[in-house]
Formats: sequence, C-alpha cells, structure tokens
Amino acid sequence: MRVVVVGAGVMGLPAARELAERGHDVTVLERYGLGNRLSSSGGSTRIWRLAHPKPFMVRNALVMVELWRDLERRTARTLLDGGGLVARGQFAVECYAALNEVGVDVELLDQAAQVAAFPELTPTSHPTIRQPRAGVIRASDALAAQARLLDAAGGRLVVGTEVREVEQRSPGVRVVTDSAVYNADVVVLAPGPWGGSLLSGLGIHVDLRPAVHQVSYFESVRAGAWREWPTLVDSSAHRGFGMYGLPTPGLGFKVGLDEPLRPFVAADLDRTPDAGRVAVTEDWVAENLPALVPRSLHAELCTWTDTPDLDFVVDRVGDVVVACGDSGQAFKFLPWFGEVLSDLAEGRAVPDDVAPLALSRFA
Repeated sequence: MRVVVVGAGVMGLPAARELAERGHDVTVLERYGLGNRLSSSGGSTRIWRLAHPKPFMVRNALVMVELWRDLERRTARTLLDGGGLVARGQFAVECYAALNEVGVDVELLDQAAQVAAFPELTPTSHPTIRQPRAGVIRASDALAAQARLLDAAGGRLVVGTEVREVEQRSPGVRVVTDSAVYNADVVVLAPGPWGGSLLSGLGIHVDLRPAVHQVSYFESVRAGAWREWPTLVDSSAHRGFGMYGLPTPGLGFKVGLDEPLRPFVAADLDRTPDAGRVAVTEDWVAENLPALVPRSLHAELCTWTDTPDLDFVVDRVGDVVVACGDSGQAFKFLPWFGEVLSDLAEGRAVPDDVAPLALSRFA
C-alpha cells in the first residue's frame, strides 16, 4: 500500500514508522524539519502521565506506557524518566475520580502530605493528588528515534516541502505540494497547527484553535535540585490546567502557563519570548515554588492546537486518516499514535477507547 503522511510530528512520524515497519511504501512530507520551533513537537521534554479527567483516556494512557517501554527496549534508549505527578485544583479532582474508576492507584494529599510529596511547592488548601506513574519524556530523543526506525524500515522523509492540497480520488488520494504531486492509496493527515485549511479542503470542518504558548526555565536555589522533583499540574490559580512544571535536563525546571500568548497565524514566524508572560511566570514561581530562583534563565515559544473538548481527533474519512488537535497533551501518546493510526490506515478495527476521539463527536 502506498501511504503519504503529512507532518513529521508526534502524530505523523510514529504512524509513518509503524506503517513502514508493516511493509508499506511510506513517504512523509514535512515542511520545517523534525522538532522545529514552529510546530507542536519541538522542545526537549514533555510530561507523561496516567492522570486524565476522563476514564477512557486513562485506559488509553495505560496502553501508551506499555508501548513506550517496548520502544525503549527496541531502541536501547531511556525515553521516559520517572518522578511522578503532583496535581492540584479542579484538574486533580477530576483525575482522582477517573483514576479511581479505572483502578489506578492515586493518593489524595492533605497539606502535611503535600509537604512530604513535594516539599519545594507551597502547600495549598485546594484538592491535591499524587500519582507515581508519571514523569518526563525525553521528547527530542523520542522523535529522533522514530526517524531512525523509519529510515531503517525503508520509509522516506521529505523535508522542506509545503503541502497545498489533499484531494480524495475515490479510491486513493492526491497530495499536491509546492514541488511535486503524490498519489497514494491512503494519506495520514497530521499537519499540526496548519491542519484547518487542509481539512476544510476535504470538507472536514473541526473547530481547531491553534495558538502560540510560552514556557520559561528556572534554576533552583540549591543548584540542580530540581532534577529530582516530580512533575506538576496546578489548576488552582488559573483556568484550564493553569500552570505546569517539569524537570528538563540541561535547561532547568520548565514552567508554563496554560493560556495562549496569541493565536497561531501561519505567516507569523516570530518566536521571540514575551517579557510580560515571563514576568507572570516569575511571579507565580516566587509564590508557589520558592525553592526556585524566581528569575527566568530563558524562555521559548511553542505551539499547540486545542479542540473544543481538549481531546485530539483520531479518525478515518474515506482514504484519509485524520490526526489533529493535540490540545497540548499529545506527545505522551507518541507510540500509541503509531499503532492506532496505522490500524486505521490498514482498515483494521481499533480499540473501543479510540471511538470517543472520532470526528462524529462534533457532529
């Protein structure tokens, strides 16, 4: 089967790798390169966790961890570090209920237990949980490993080409770029924040909301102490997930506000950090993580694309497999995307817990 994959990020690249390993003829079209600063898959680390407010996503995350471990065995590389997760606020309340429903261990912390679990974090009266099966993904290493496996399986990665149109041919799909035309039996469409126009050209209308976000890195008062800290999701002070933090080897403790800096615009290539957002993050650090020096070492911008319900889209329409709407949480599912998107491309049945991610939920 001839397969064209649009986008070499956290959704498209593992799908391409898995399909090539299953013996298909795979070409990946990527405009800016692996882990580029304009996409949603750049940066060196991400949080992985089982904690999720929806039970079906907890079950998907359990599968995801096993696939990560298999990928680590295959590549002889550590891609997931431990450390656990501390979460507080409404997000913690919803995760606590979902984890209990699925039967995953989780601990509800009073203020004394908060100090024991994360002594560097100012305790709060907001509901707080600890879940041990969580930590940090070595994100750039994981993307590089997928690219090596894709190459070893005979897949082709074409960098520097812009996809301008995807057209259903019934059967098959035609992909038009700025330099070539590709005819495929199936297309996996995983274009990240650029997905809206390509999907609408196929008559697929999803309320995708791509935006530019910003993170800052901090050193601890005791230099390097942050390396041993758990990951953090704190929704007690801001809407949505609020603030999040995670150790990032070589850079410091990464802290981000889950609120867009500005809407994503394809023509806007400026990724200069915003001084006002740095100041907001420093103020939050001073109040909530006093074991960090509240001066940002440096800041960087990233992009993600929300859907209305903050779950990504995984589905098949005709001969196009759709993967979009990362909602800032897709990276931890990297090897899971490889399995699920490849099964959809081959016309196989997918697990029941994939069904809630279909396009029909927005109908």
